[in-house]
Amino acid sequence: MKRRTVATLILAGPSGLATVTATGVRALSGGLYGCTGADRDLAPTLASLPILGAGPDDGFACAGQS
Repeated sequence: MKRRTVATLILAGPSGLATVTATGVRALSGGLYGCTGADRDLAPTLASLPILGAGPDDGFACAGQS
């Protein structure tokens, strides 16, 4: 193999592995799934909004349904 090809493989291999590992760690730690800190901070604000407490029998939500 040429030196450039070998150098590319030596650099790309660990870099690719690091990317896959970092993505896996982020996914497992809740970065991709579940709640983040910002979500937990926003939850009380959303819970206090009266519009979010409207049930499915409020008329508008059921418009056009029989």
